[in-house]
Amino acid sequence: MAFYPKLSLNDRKVVLDGLSGTKAGAKAIAAGLADKSVAVADIEIPVAEKLAIALGDSPELAVVSQRLGGVFRSVLTLDGSNDAVAKTGVVLKGAFTVETWVRLDGKIDNNDSLLGGGGKLDLNFAGGIFRAYMGSKVNDAVVSAKPISVGIWTHFALTRDAAGVLRIYQDGELTGTSKTANRMTCRV
Repeated sequence: MAFYPKLSLNDRKVVLDGLSGTKAGAKAIAAGLADKSVAVADIEIPVAEKLAIALGDSPELAVVSQRLGGVFRSVLTLDGSNDAVAKTGVVLKGAFTVETWVRLDGKIDNNDSLLGGGGKLDLNFAGGIFRAYMGSKVNDAVVSAKPISVGIWTHFALTRDAAGVLRIYQDGELTGTSKTANRMTCRV
C-alpha cells in the first residue's frame, strides 16, 4: 500500500480488486481508507462487496462502512418464492421513468420481475433479457438488446416519453426502443 498513491488510476483499480479478496488485503485497504491514503472514489461497488465479505464482522468493516456510506445501504432481497413480493399499488400515467439496481442469482426468467402482475405491465427478465410486457394485447412493448449477467449489479431504467415511446437503458446505455407508441395506464 506504500506505493498505492503513486500508481495510475487503472493500476490502483487492479490493486484494489486484487487486495480486496483477501482478509489481509482488505484490512490494508480499510487502513488506507481510515488514514485517507485510499480515496473513497477509488472504491467501486464490486471492490466494496469483496471488502464486506473478506472483513466479515470486524472493526475494519465498521471503518469501511463509515467511509463509504451509501454503498452499504440495505436492499430488498427476494427469495424466489411466490410469496416474495412487495405490493405497491403504483399507477403509471403519461410520461414516466422507472429505475432500479438489480442483482439476479441463479436461473433468470420472467418470474424475476420488478413490477408487474398478470395482464398488467410486467417488467421482467424472460430469457435473461429485460423487457416491458404489457399484457396479451400488446405483448412485449420493448425488449433490451443486451442480456443481464448473473450475480452482477446492473442498473435499469424504463422511460416513456409524452408521445408514448418506451426506452430501456441498461447501465446508462440505450438498449431498446419501442416500435410503437403506448399511452395505456399501467397498473402494477
